[in-house]
Amino acid sequence: MKKTNTKSLLIVLFICLVGISQSFAQPGVGIQYGFSTTTTVPAFSPNYNAVVNGASLQDNSMVILAPTGYTFPFAGTNYPFFLTSTNGWTALLPATDLSAVAFSTTSNAISGLNTFVLNLTSTAGVANGMYVSGPGILGGQGYAFVVSFTATTVTLNVGFTTAVAVGATYNFFNLLNGSFNSTLPTNILSTYALGRPLIAPLWDDLATTIFSVNFTGLNYNIRWSAKWGTGGASGESFNVNFNNSTGFINFNYPAGAYTPVAPSASIGIAGVCAGDYYFA
Repeated sequence: MKKTNTKSLLIVLFICLVGISQSFAQPGVGIQYGFSTTTTVPAFSPNYNAVVNGASLQDNSMVILAPTGYTFPFAGTNYPFFLTSTNGWTALLPATDLSAVAFSTTSNAISGLNTFVLNLTSTAGVANGMYVSGPGILGGQGYAFVVSFTATTVTLNVGFTTAVAVGATYNFFNLLNGSFNSTLPTNILSTYALGRPLIAPLWDDLATTIFSVNFTGLNYNIRWSAKWGTGGASGESFNVNFNNSTGFINFNYPAGAYTPVAPSASIGIAGVCAGDYYFA
């Protein structure tokens, strides 16, 4: 990706950010966000870990996070779902973006903790790319997508975080916003225009092993544990915090030094219009 961090562009971006920040100053109406490098990150308790299923799925593998009873106000709309990628971004989705398939499938057993496979009575009607909700998937507060299936098993893209009883029911959904089912612009917020708010603490090719998520009261947190560059040697952890009370989004990068491999990242927010706040 062509680098754009010239001195003149930095000045233009600064002017734009100041102007937009002043224009969108009210919670739930516009966009407020901040940065921090404090080592004091929000307490993750309870902590739901989504262990990513295999290296082949680490590049832009997605889950839908659905914290019980929580919505986030963005530009006058409340969003209950967070479509979250291993590549360091999360998109806000309205409830209308998910459509329940007209069946539920009851599990006979689960292959084991963090082994990603459901053993089912039947997979009739299942298709790759569907999202699955049920006990144990992100502590029951998220949806994992179907990677593959047989007549009686479904392999999901993330692991389970709690043990699941035999006979648990799982519901299957289609994601109706087809833009997210196609190829996204590569790490570039400036050309993102898929119709949903996209928040990117660090959108790049990351080797993410775990999503950690929690919400306490009006605060919801998503943390990535990853390597910057899939061949990188330096690990990192960063998180985004959504405050429902203020409408404020905060990016946090705990103090530390990282060694990225061929970085081509975007950081910022887009979705109301392409590249509302971004730096690439």
